[in-house]
Amino acid sequence: ALLMGVYVIDYIDRVMIGVALPFLGADLGIDKTQQGLVVSAFAIAYMAFQVPGGLLADRFGARPLLVISLVAWSVFTALTGLVGGLVALLAVRALFGLAQALFPGASFKALAERTPPGIRSAGLMLASNSLGAGIAPLLVAPIIVAIGWRHTFWVVALGGVVLGVLMWRLLPAPLPREVTELDAAAAPG
Repeated sequence: ALLMGVYVIDYIDRVMIGVALPFLGADLGIDKTQQGLVVSAFAIAYMAFQVPGGLLADRFGARPLLVISLVAWSVFTALTGLVGGLVALLAVRALFGLAQALFPGASFKALAERTPPGIRSAGLMLASNSLGAGIAPLLVAPIIVAIGWRHTFWVVALGGVVLGVLMWRLLPAPLPREVTELDAAAAPG
């Protein structure tokens, strides 16, 4: 449930740029092509750091990487609200993509370490992606209209930091290996 909640905020943070770009673009003088570059900066960094993120989760464990990822992407969400131009926005969104790329590998490692194979369900965790993406415009658009795009990034970033603290405190310890690993003789196939 905790990982599902974090995936919801993950996708709200990720999708909210699309809702904010018309306001952000008008405010900063960023045209549609440049706005496309902003979205691409995130996507390229996210893609490039997926595998390193998984390797880091294997090396250092799920908990520290989950918290570092969540807090870092929340910081970059907040920094999005502070940018003054295209170059800063591109840099912040690329760093945001890097920070978010660390999360999936760590989340699957956390799930694998904390649940026996027979009851493990990554499907519920992944379903929360669509939930976050669906909620984002419904949540973010009215907030942008009410308080402006800059403040909206700060509000959502605060939610991520709160979830980061909860993650650190509430994520249970890994189960013993003999509980989380399939017996090779009993494994199907």
